[in-house]
Amino acid sequence: MCQVRASYNAIKYFISLTGEMITDPLEMSVLAVEHFKSILEPMNYSPPVLHSSITWFAELVGFKCSQPKCQQMMSVPTAEEIRRLFFKLNPNKAPGPDGLTSGSVHNYWTTKPSASYSWLANKLLKLKSVVFRLLSFAWKMVWLLGSGMTIGPRLEAW
Repeated sequence: MCQVRASYNAIKYFISLTGEMITDPLEMSVLAVEHFKSILEPMNYSPPVLHSSITWFAELVGFKCSQPKCQQMMSVPTAEEIRRLFFKLNPNKAPGPDGLTSGSVHNYWTTKPSASYSWLANKLLKLKSVVFRLLSFAWKMVWLLGSGMTIGPRLEAW
């Protein structure tokens, strides 16, 4: 079902301004990037000279995360918390890359809750090299900013 939907939604060719049909994916991507650059890119863009450090943003907000909230954000969600989250999602949204809508996950979760949790855990484990690295960095940033610590000049310049 996913492959059928993807084949209907796929762009198979572009027609250039000269009327030439372009079917090569690399040429199509170059043409698309150039097209949107011509529309969206500013005429005379120069990057800002100012550098805003993370500590500057933290001072603007003035929010300090409490120790219990930091611990709560860093804890692994339970099966019940994940179930509640899925049940809050709109079931009529478009499907994701796996072809499943939140409604189908909702229906499956009502009939087989333990299998649903293990299915989701397996999905996350397959993505762990990407997702967990990003989450780990994001939570470290939240922890450091929330506790009022700085992250050091190396990351501030980043």
